[in-house]
Amino acid sequence: WGRHWLDVVRYADTAGETADFPTPLSYKYRNWVIDAINDDLSYDRFLLHQLAGDLVAEADKSLGDDDYRRLRIATGFVAISRRFGFNSEKYHNLTIQDTIDTLGQAVLGLSLGCARCHDHKYDPVNTEDYYSWYGIFASTRYSFPGSEEKKKPYDLYPVVRADRVEQARMAHDAQRKKLDDEIRPLALQFSLLKIGLADAEAAHPAERKRTVTISPWRAYLAQRLLNQHVRNRNAHQGFHVWHRDNLPMIGVNVSKIPLKVPGDVPPRTLVVHPAEKDGVGIAWRSPISGRVRISGRVIDRHDCGDSVRWHVDRLDRSGLQPLASAGNTRAGTTPISGEALESVAVKAGDYLQLVLVPQGNHGCDLTQVELEIRENGKADGTPRRWRLVPDVIDRFQVSNPHPGRGETGETWSFFRAQVDRGVGWANTNELKPLVLELDGGKAALAALARRLEGLQRKRKALALREPVGLHYGVIDQDKPVDARIQIRGDRAKLGESVVRRNLEILGGEKLARPAGSGRLELARWLTRASNPLMSRVMANRVWRGHFGRGLVATENDFGVRGEQPSHPELLDWLASRFREAKFSVKAIHRLIMNSAAYRRSSRFDESAAGIDPNARLLWRFNRRRLSAEEIRDSILFVSGDLDPSFGGAHPFPAEGSWTSFSQHSPFYGLYPSSRRSLFLMQQRLKRHPFLALFDGADPNVSTPRRELTTVPTQSLYLMNSEFVHRQSAALAGRVLAGSASRSERLQRGWRMTLSRSATSQEQAEARRFLLAYTESLDEAVGDRSRRMAWAALMRTLLTRNEFLYVD
Repeated sequence: WGRHWLDVVRYADTAGETADFPTPLSYKYRNWVIDAINDDLSYDRFLLHQLAGDLVAEADKSLGDDDYRRLRIATGFVAISRRFGFNSEKYHNLTIQDTIDTLGQAVLGLSLGCARCHDHKYDPVNTEDYYSWYGIFASTRYSFPGSEEKKKPYDLYPVVRADRVEQARMAHDAQRKKLDDEIRPLALQFSLLKIGLADAEAAHPAERKRTVTISPWRAYLAQRLLNQHVRNRNAHQGFHVWHRDNLPMIGVNVSKIPLKVPGDVPPRTLVVHPAEKDGVGIAWRSPISGRVRISGRVIDRHDCGDSVRWHVDRLDRSGLQPLASAGNTRAGTTPISGEALESVAVKAGDYLQLVLVPQGNHGCDLTQVELEIRENGKADGTPRRWRLVPDVIDRFQVSNPHPGRGETGETWSFFRAQVDRGVGWANTNELKPLVLELDGGKAALAALARRLEGLQRKRKALALREPVGLHYGVIDQDKPVDARIQIRGDRAKLGESVVRRNLEILGGEKLARPAGSGRLELARWLTRASNPLMSRVMANRVWRGHFGRGLVATENDFGVRGEQPSHPELLDWLASRFREAKFSVKAIHRLIMNSAAYRRSSRFDESAAGIDPNARLLWRFNRRRLSAEEIRDSILFVSGDLDPSFGGAHPFPAEGSWTSFSQHSPFYGLYPSSRRSLFLMQQRLKRHPFLALFDGADPNVSTPRRELTTVPTQSLYLMNSEFVHRQSAALAGRVLAGSASRSERLQRGWRMTLSRSATSQEQAEARRFLLAYTESLDEAVGDRSRRMAWAALMRTLLTRNEFLYVD
């Protein structure tokens, strides 16, 4: 339901002006909306906080830090108004118009924008009304997102009072430290137990033991592995990465063309990028005892920055031994070479690490890496060699550690490296092998995983509540003023001044405190009991959310040009019950969902359809296609890939790189995620391709109801897209893993996707499909053919109307 409100208030993560600058802090308002609706914040306070939360917060000195933060963030409603033009400050009058239009439609169900140029032709709103509200928002200072003219954001406001900054930071740090102190040993215990069980499973049954021995460096790396992987990062097809909180990162270009990500990545290559305070490491675990030669090169692939410094070290029982290092230069190439690298002694289980660290500024440090380790002095045959890029590129995301050319094992590890490369850790720890008890086996591992996941959820939630951060919002101008009428909407032709006041149809009261902007009084005018529109408009929106169409079908227009309500008495009754429930939105949900109309079947009745073909009189419940977000989330859920965690900030490019955004090259980003679609980045000028294809909301205008389309490209996407193919393969894996017989697997697939059992006819058709599909595959596919056939069958279930519609 948070998404419904975000549709109405045209939420986006970009500004919408010519270069569509990112607004990285908008997500805090999105999350505030979700929390407010989940907490059933009364609708009158919900509106009050969005219009004037900053003023409420400053007036109440007894507020705690969390309540103060929430009130300030709520004003993102005003701040996310769309920006216009090359210099959006110059066209701020259009941003104020967007604020007024959205407020009028969202709260009153009235289109006020016409009155900017002339008295409204149909509804009782005149030009003086419009500019009385215009003065209120002209007396408000909006956060500035940046524009083509001025490349940097400013007027971002703190989420905590100035006198509480240090206390808030200390309290937050104490909470974080407590959680980290719990998570750190558990994470290490989990990683080691996972390694130990894998080693035990790999051993011959006769050799399996109840204990395993793990080298200390293996434990060290296990805590630092890059643990997040993304395919086709930022919509760059073929660019797959492992990362940890965005940076550091290691990625490969598996495509046949160069990619600009930014920075140039040639085809079939591997690149790395360090973080601000951490390097990126690549470790090779030796399967042999003997001597090896290390070689390779690093190539700067960014047209800015100062490149990286590389280090090669041996990690063994005695500690960390530096072998060689050198610095690279911008646009330079440096060989990984040195006398010490020609013949390096290793024992089985030792590690050789290549660490790349920033030399100064970590920005623009994208670096191509080539690395080869070759066995020396082997007299009885061809020496073995391990080549990083050929070893990992075709199965890059199979796992980290990566097995290399083999099916199992830990040949290559990608990890976050400290700038000292582990020297400090080695000097403060006894480098003794760890003996791990395996009592409890997989059950113990699962219990540990659940405990760790719970703590990590708390840690992520705490991170979202940054103690002394900034937010995207509004405050009052230092000197609020009344606005002058812009004749025919032309800001260069000014007429008489209009005092800030309420609309005439709502009472027309003037401000009691002209020294302020008037937002607080405006919010109280809109939410008082004598305003008949607020409760009617919201009750109608809740009805639309359940039935697909409001009792007033023009949910944003209750004026003369809007449609008449299909059930006027019912709408009045719902509005009355809404007020009696003290504007509890959840109370209206319960009221509607317990009604006979909501619980009615969607079964067709020919006689009723002859009288009311569209079921406006509610004789049936109209079937409804899932929204774009619901389609994507449902597919992720049944495949087992849905990440239920709460979304946070998006990985926008660093602010220093925004100078390149222009009307000819506007910002564009696409950040793949397995979280719910509610948390996808919403862009104004170039919408998210999946959401746009399946009729998601237009973030440029208030969207009261999504108009659904049925076009060939939707079917083509569901049949051919990589996303659907990947999820159907994951779903097939779940189905095959859960049952033994083909019949059981078919029933499991049907129940997981369609929430019912397959009929005998469907089972027979599915068997024929599996046989025909398997026979059509190239024999070279071998053992994969069965999984591919099941994935294709699951894809047919995911693309059925029965899956895509609520019936």
